[in-house]
Amino acid sequence: MEAIDRRYDAPARPAPPRQDSNASSFADDSDEDGPAPPPPRRAAPEPEPEPEAPATVSGCHAEMVVHDTTFAPAKARTAPGVEFAVVIDADELGYVEYQFRCDRVLDGAPATRTLAFETDIMCAGDVFTHIFQDEGRYEIYDVDAEDAPGHIRVSSAEDD
Repeated sequence: MEAIDRRYDAPARPAPPRQDSNASSFADDSDEDGPAPPPPRRAAPEPEPEPEAPATVSGCHAEMVVHDTTFAPAKARTAPGVEFAVVIDADELGYVEYQFRCDRVLDGAPATRTLAFETDIMCAGDVFTHIFQDEGRYEIYDVDAEDAPGHIRVSSAEDD
């Protein structure tokens, strides 16, 4: 008996229909209604809102920037327990040095002052941070220019 090579003798079969990449490949699907519709697209997940970053040079929630012995803002506000920064403007001339003292101003007649903090000598781009624990009014000034203070109000009340 002679072997028959059927690869060449058999009639050519048509190629199977090309499957749509979105079509389902289950055996019980029928093509009578056409290709299956693509699966519904899921909406991209909403990105979680990032916590509001402080819009400050130092990254602290409250700060005063010093340039040419002037505080900006002249009156700052913060809450107890929040980091407060004193920033020397990076554009300040390199040879300018500051040393700050901050006093708590206690109401009374006459008003009395108690030291809150004193910085080391600071130059352009330096940052000093302090956390006020007590509510009240504070004045900050350069020890060499006491006549131009900045004012800091520490309060947990919103409309104070």
